[in-house]
Amino acid sequence: MESNLIAKILSGTATEDEKSEYYNTLQKSQAKEELHYEMKNLWVKVSKKKYDIDKKKELASLWRHIDKKKSQRTNIYRVFRYAAIVILALGVGILGTLYVRQNTTTANIISQTYKAEKGSVAKIEVDEGTTIWLNSATELRYISNPETGERKVYLSGEALFDVKHVAESPFVVYAGNIGIYDFGTTFNVKAYKGNQEIETTLIEGNVELRDEAGRSLLALNPGQIAIYEQSSTRLRLEEANVSAIAAWREGKFVFHNKSLESICKELENWYDVEFRFDNEEIREEIYTGKIKRSTTVHYVLKMLKITTNLNFKIIEKPGGPDLVIIY
Repeated sequence: MESNLIAKILSGTATEDEKSEYYNTLQKSQAKEELHYEMKNLWVKVSKKKYDIDKKKELASLWRHIDKKKSQRTNIYRVFRYAAIVILALGVGILGTLYVRQNTTTANIISQTYKAEKGSVAKIEVDEGTTIWLNSATELRYISNPETGERKVYLSGEALFDVKHVAESPFVVYAGNIGIYDFGTTFNVKAYKGNQEIETTLIEGNVELRDEAGRSLLALNPGQIAIYEQSSTRLRLEEANVSAIAAWREGKFVFHNKSLESICKELENWYDVEFRFDNEEIREEIYTGKIKRSTTVHYVLKMLKITTNLNFKIIEKPGGPDLVIIY
């Protein structure tokens, strides 16, 4: 197996015969299969224009995984090392910023749009004293009016807000058909497109949820989570595991009594994958655990498999998200 073949596989330029040779080799060794997914993780990071990675750090991380196989080392591990260098070299010319920022100004209204791609977390400062973290696959539009002092955010995805409260300059986050009004606080809002529920978790301070007409729905206390069901407009209040909810900002997956289905949705938002359940009964299996986000989806699923009868296979799709089948 040559290093240029690995690069061709990951870039989607390999012939059918080359693919057959490559995957037949992987099937004979679990260690080689694991290294393949490490390589693919690195490839994804350098092949998307909006990723910004520390190349030395990524190489060092990959080398550590390869060096764990010292007792089994053969030419294949040297080949993977060379392939990693090739991948990073290919990526040097296409690396960009972590998020996209667009500015428009109309009649004293300033509009800025930010986006965190899959597999990344962005940190932005929209005004002095107000910081926002954007989770993977999140888009946020920030609109400010210097004349009136209004500050508005339109969110699709997940973000954690640390807002400096200014009485004459209200800060409102719009997600779906509700508004979250800040009164000097730190809070997390999860509102991914396609999700029926919008989750608002108050970490400290005060926030109030209001409907489209501006009528108050609920005031949150620190440590509470409000879950708004868009289809029924019902709102329920629960105690929140704040450290688990905000763990994404620290580069971790933290699952606390979460169903496999909801975990898979999180994995879809972070990795370039889609899930399909061929075993319907396992959707509601409950998990609790903590895993670093810097690992691969293959590794995460292996960890989940330890505690249940979960089985999975990954079908790679060059040019599109891989398909993960749970059975």
